Amino acid sequence: MSPGAYTTDIWSARSNTQHGVLAAAIIAIIFVTMSAASFALDQNVTLSCFGKLTATHLIRH
Repeated sequence: MSPGAYTTDIWSARSNTQHGVLAAAIIAIIFVTMSAASFALDQNVTLSCFGKLTATHLIRH
């Protein structure tokens, strides 16, 4: 095996690893973003319900 081929093998293995890490990072970011978004939506629903109740309560008084 020539030194050049060996270097290429190491390089391709390294870039494959980097792609794997990159893909994992992207998936993690997407997952976190989606979790945060759904949490924010839940909070919004809760807040808007609470807001409506408070508004109706204030209007009645």
